[in-house]
Amino acid sequence: MGWFSSWFGKPKPVEDEGCLACGNADVEILGEDAYRCSACGHEGGDGLARVKLLQLGKQLAAKPLEERRAWLAQEIRDLCQLYAAVPTHEDLKRARERDRSVSDPALRELPVLLQDMENVLDQAFPKIDRLVMMGRAAGSDIPGLEEALARVTLLPRDVDSAEIHARLREVEEILGAVAV
Repeated sequence: MGWFSSWFGKPKPVEDEGCLACGNADVEILGEDAYRCSACGHEGGDGLARVKLLQLGKQLAAKPLEERRAWLAQEIRDLCQLYAAVPTHEDLKRARERDRSVSDPALRELPVLLQDMENVLDQAFPKIDRLVMMGRAAGSDIPGLEEALARVTLLPRDVDSAEIHARLREVEEILGAVAV
């Protein structure tokens, strides 16, 4: 269950470890590697975030199509806004060219751009996972959405931001084409 045991040994099942907060052995299993303590109410486990997302997805799936489309469209807009800060391959090439004439390493632009890009990607990939998991639950009846979401998740980490925007626009177009 805990990160320590999963890193340094075979993880124990949640029901064997009990509650991390109070030590109570009586826990309700919420899903794979997720529990709620019957004594203190604490919810935990390595799989809790996934369980919560699945619950949210089920709640979203029960809403009318228009609300689901609006939620998915907002998630995509948020991702596009986040990715707007990611430099394209062309931006990186230009920075590399400019840096060749800079003798002081502290004044070079490329390392700063790469660090900024890494920071954005660290924020974006969990959001993409959330979009895909929730999108699959909320848009299971929207033709073509599943395939478009799969194309977003198959992007390599070093992909050009223009390609990311193109795939997110594809999902947005599918949502826009759905008649309400």
